[in-house]
Amino acid sequence: MACPMCVRDRKNKSLIKKGVQEGAPAQGLPGQQAQASSQVPSSSQASSSTSGFQPSVPSAPKFSPGLASTKLSESDDKELEEMYKRKQERLQKEKESMQRVQKIDGEKVKYTCPKCKYAFVYSIVRKMPNKCPYCDTLVVKFVV
Repeated sequence: MACPMCVRDRKNKSLIKKGVQEGAPAQGLPGQQAQASSQVPSSSQASSSTSGFQPSVPSAPKFSPGLASTKLSESDDKELEEMYKRKQERLQKEKESMQRVQKIDGEKVKYTCPKCKYAFVYSIVRKMPNKCPYCDTLVVKFVV
């Protein structure tokens, strides 16, 4: 058995196609609801009345495929671009400020684990410890 919402959507699509083929105005305009209800075929009314299901014709069809088809004004578009740029700048600053290593002497650095943020001394020459002593995450390669 088909979902009642799917049946209604299918009927709405067929009504819209019939309206476009006949040259009738769109259903979503104000004052057109009476015409939309009169366009329902009588065979569907007879079959729906026997089953007890009364399909309702919506006042405005909702067939927008997504945000790609919506038209934004230029001011909205510029505002969104500015917000995106600010977010990218903020993320870049956070990334730069989160340096994982600080050089202590010639062969040792203070390494901060990216997973648990635990700071420990790492020997570049011996490559020890190869894991974080706190969470056992492998030490990621880094540039000193």
